[in-house]
Amino acid sequence: MDVNAVANDTRATAGVASTRAKMSQKEFMKLLIAEMSHQDPLQPMENQQFAQQLASLQTLESSAALTDGISQLVRLQQLTSASSLIGKMVAGVDANGDPVRGKVDRVAAQGNEIMLSVGGQSVPLTGVSEVSADVQ
Repeated sequence: MDVNAVANDTRATAGVASTRAKMSQKEFMKLLIAEMSHQDPLQPMENQQFAQQLASLQTLESSAALTDGISQLVRLQQLTSASSLIGKMVAGVDANGDPVRGKVDRVAAQGNEIMLSVGGQSVPLTGVSEVSADVQ
C-alpha cells in the first residue's frame, strides 16, 4: 500500500473534519444567541442547560484545534519523507499525468502539495511510484 496515499487521505479527511467543525461552531453560536434572544423572560434558560451548551461549544473548538494540529503534523511528515528522496532516482507522473523519471534535486511545499523537482520538472509527492538509489 502506498504510504503517501494514506497520508493524503488522512490530510483530506482532517481538512474536511476541521471545516465541518468550524461551520458547526458558527451555527451553534447563532442558535445559542437566537435561543437566548427569544427566550421567555418568565422562564429563562436554566444554568445547567446553559453550561451544557457552553461545554459542547468548548468540545467543538477543541476538536477543531486538534484536527488542525494533526493536519499540520501530517504535512510536516510528508515534507520530511519527501526530503529523504533528495539525491535518489524516482519515477512517477507530473501534475499533468506525464511520466517522469530522474534524480530528485529539491523539495518544496506549494500550497497544500509537496512537490519534488526531478530534472527540472515538478512532480507531486503523490505522483511518485518508484524510488531507487542513484546509480552512476
